[in-house]
Amino acid sequence: ANDVVLTVEIPATEGRLLSWLHANADILQEETAETGAVTTRFRIDPATKGKLESELKRAGIGEQDGRRERTRRT
Repeated sequence: ANDVVLTVEIPATEGRLLSWLHANADILQEETAETGAVTTRFRIDPATKGKLESELKRAGIGEQDGRRERTRRT
């Protein structure tokens, strides 16, 4: 499969999204800012990425807030 590696900044108020990521993606790196926002770098499979897009939309985070870094064959 072609897993996708993304980096998303998650506002402090969106703990539900962060929990969802931990349950559905492979977390590679996390960094918490002074504001409480968490920048999360993670690997996700293409089938789950569609669900991620719905979760981002629900949280009010647009595609521009998530950066696609690379795809990788596993």
